[in-house]
Amino acid sequence: MTAGKTCYSCGRGTIQPRNLRGRTFSYRDEVGLVFDTDLTVPACDTCGEVFLNGAQGKEFSSVLERLRLDRKRSAAVRFVQTVERQFPNVPRAAWEDAFGLSRGYLSRLTSGARFADTALEILLEAFVQDPRIVIQLVQATGHMSQQLLDHLGHAGPTDRQRRLTPA
Repeated sequence: MTAGKTCYSCGRGTIQPRNLRGRTFSYRDEVGLVFDTDLTVPACDTCGEVFLNGAQGKEFSSVLERLRLDRKRSAAVRFVQTVERQFPNVPRAAWEDAFGLSRGYLSRLTSGARFADTALEILLEAFVQDPRIVIQLVQATGHMSQQLLDHLGHAGPTDRQRRLTPA
């Protein structure tokens, strides 16, 4: 790829060396990852298309993968901080049960030993934003254990849970 050539994608712009630091990318299941590393690559000055060679492609993918995993770990860390601050008497195991996670999974997520799938990441982020709504959603599905309800101060099963429970 030679600087000054017409862009192969849009046909209007010119390919010029550009530093990717600060640009936003979507990668796998994540959107809005802000590239935080200096990496100068050929890019179109009109459409922004990036043209990578083998070494640049590996570095580019490596940075985006790190950013993706950092975001997933951060979601778990913020969730744990929120539950410890707002619900200090509720053990982690009760939250793991409510979200259908194995015991110790939150610790593995916060340590970086495991990474949340996208659905769990969204649930954890939503909880950080508004715990009441997520608690209501989990309670409505019937996955809220009596132990967690007791810790949260709820009297008992919801009307929906009573309707779903055979007599």
